[in-house]
Amino acid sequence: MAANNNHPQMLKLLLDCKADKHATNQADLTALDVAQQHNDKESISMLRGCFIPKVSTFNYKLKKQMGKYVRKASWVFFQDIDHISGDDRNALLVILGLLLSSTYQATLSPPGGLSQDGASSGQSVLKERVFLEFYIMTYVVFTIAFFLTLALLKQFPDGFRTALEVLLAFFAICFNGSIEVIAPSVLTAVIIDIFSGVFFLLMVFMSITYEVSKLSVAIMGCSFLPVGPFPPYGVLSGLFFSLILFDEFWKGTGLILVFNLLHCLNALVDPSHLNSQYTVIITAFWFFFHLCRICIKRFIKCCNTFVN
Repeated sequence: MAANNNHPQMLKLLLDCKADKHATNQADLTALDVAQQHNDKESISMLRGCFIPKVSTFNYKLKKQMGKYVRKASWVFFQDIDHISGDDRNALLVILGLLLSSTYQATLSPPGGLSQDGASSGQSVLKERVFLEFYIMTYVVFTIAFFLTLALLKQFPDGFRTALEVLLAFFAICFNGSIEVIAPSVLTAVIIDIFSGVFFLLMVFMSITYEVSKLSVAIMGCSFLPVGPFPPYGVLSGLFFSLILFDEFWKGTGLILVFNLLHCLNALVDPSHLNSQYTVIITAFWFFFHLCRICIKRFIKCCNTFVN
């Protein structure tokens, strides 16, 4: 309707609100097709969004297809969760809260206690096989309870839900870190890392289906990125922030500053962890990425104006 009535300001508002510019009407025409029929150059330039329309269409189809398969997989697990009554939802949240707290308690008070001998001090006294049998099942219970909780939060207001998702992300990071700390060997720690990687991928999939905020996914990803003394780690971190929060500049900037602050505070406790290059590279990569985005947008706008 906005394209048909030549209202470019309304088009801009709709696009800023993430309206689907590839949607079609009953005549199977997109907003761009309608604008081209009226030869409204300003609307055409705004709706193209990319100097090469085929590239824009390919990106749209790729995202749509990926989201389609992820939503199908999500529907298998959460098909009836939107139809739960308010009382049942509250009861389930209480039960899931108990499961989360009890599984986390198992990492604070492991069976058999912790070793107090020299190099193995603070590690579980359980043998590798017994440790993995116990904590893999604990991790599975925690994972299922965690994602069911996220699914039940879908009906909450956006701001309140995002705050809870961020808190749950920190809770999951603490849970994973607790198991890694008490792992009796390197092998058990690696196996737990594999589970944490699967856990993180599930969070990414849920963000694709808009079940969870990208901010909580980015926070959780920080704990799974390798932190070391070499510059490539900083590049990986900056790339990760760019991919997850590429369209949320201020949230990404705030998260990077907090992440770097925590890194500096950790260096105060253990000076051997101090590496200024690490924090500088992450921040520089983030701002360079957005500078490139601004330049590309300006270039596309100029090209579209020239073509029209």
